[in-house]
Amino acid sequence: MGHSIRDLPRLARTADGRWEIGRGIAWRLWPVLRPAASLWRRTALARTTLVAVVGSLGKTTATRCVAVALGQPAPLLPFNQFGLLAMNMLAVFPWQKRAVIEVGIKKPGEMAMYARMARPDIVVVTSIAGEHLKSMGSLEAIAREKGEMVRLLGPGGGTAVLNGDDPRVLAMREKTGAKIITYGFGRDNRVRCLQARLDWPRGTLLAIEMDGRVITVRSRLLGRVMVYPALAAMAVALAAEIDPNEAARRLEEVEPTPGRLDPVSLPSGAIVLRDDFKSPAESFEAASDLLSEIPARRRLAVFGDITEPPGSQGPLYRALAARFSTICDRVFLVGHHPKRWSAGLAAGGLAREKIVRCRRDLADATERLRRELGPGDVVLVKGRHNQRLERIAFALAGREIPCSLPTCNATNLTCDRCGGRGRDSFGSRTARREGSGG
Repeated sequence: MGHSIRDLPRLARTADGRWEIGRGIAWRLWPVLRPAASLWRRTALARTTLVAVVGSLGKTTATRCVAVALGQPAPLLPFNQFGLLAMNMLAVFPWQKRAVIEVGIKKPGEMAMYARMARPDIVVVTSIAGEHLKSMGSLEAIAREKGEMVRLLGPGGGTAVLNGDDPRVLAMREKTGAKIITYGFGRDNRVRCLQARLDWPRGTLLAIEMDGRVITVRSRLLGRVMVYPALAAMAVALAAEIDPNEAARRLEEVEPTPGRLDPVSLPSGAIVLRDDFKSPAESFEAASDLLSEIPARRRLAVFGDITEPPGSQGPLYRALAARFSTICDRVFLVGHHPKRWSAGLAAGGLAREKIVRCRRDLADATERLRRELGPGDVVLVKGRHNQRLERIAFALAGREIPCSLPTCNATNLTCDRCGGRGRDSFGSRTARREGSGG
């Protein structure tokens, strides 16, 4: 993808580079893989119940929960577009009774193409949020595009499993004549969470009502926002006629997806709450809700940038900062907008000496945190995926990451699995400080 033949030897030296090579091959083979996957679905997988998970936020965790509830292994990496999605379908064995795929989009017109290739029996829609606003234009356009997977279920065919608490998702029931199952906290949902009690840091205790029965789930996922993937999985189990108690038992084995409200225990006795994979505004709100619930000695945060902020950026940064100003005891800023964060945090009442600007230097933020974190402290790490703030958590846990690149756009490859593209070891005192790290 943008690389020449001369780049191949260099790329092949690291896991990151090899992933880029494989992704590029799959991308270029899309014209071949698409009809192959379509044919495979119509022939070898004709009797397989295929579940497609779509939405703006929570797709990967929902996909993992649904797969486990159906008795399938939980995938860790989302292969959700073009050639990689086709390869994911081709990897389903003909004798599998059920299979789950995650489907993502970047621009208009893609979802209908994927829907016609996959022909899912069950479609899960998780949420509509601000990711891809730049390419799609509006939340309504995003909803229309995601809704194509529901629309193409066809009259009387299949089941749409919809987040009934999201108005834009719920409106998709008008697009299809398929069976509808809604899930959420609202009273009108068929699969409804009656109670969600945080059991920090072990998970969340859930009481779920479905068709008059109350099922208890001891989820390992954290917070209200992570209740939705469990509810979606229980709704799919209902659609697939899986025993709800068995589905609930299986769900208790699902651990947090790396980088999505994922707790990492440190030798100091503190805990890093990693939420560094995505950072649209809605995910900051969800993280603030969870952080406010955690029974910590001190609550700290490391903030990078918001992904594709809608509208004027200044008011959005200030509004989100105001939420955290009443929750956090100290905030470290490593993104491109420290003034906007600082203004909102100070206006919300956080003392200015509690706001630390690290000039986009992750090594500096790490050293400062290492000096002051102690037992009972919790630090939220939140920023854009390409800022790679996960390196802060790894370094604090004593794992050197051999890379100090300021940004990295590698997808589906975490820093601990990459061979390292930067020359210096991040987390060491000798790491170069380029002033734009992440």
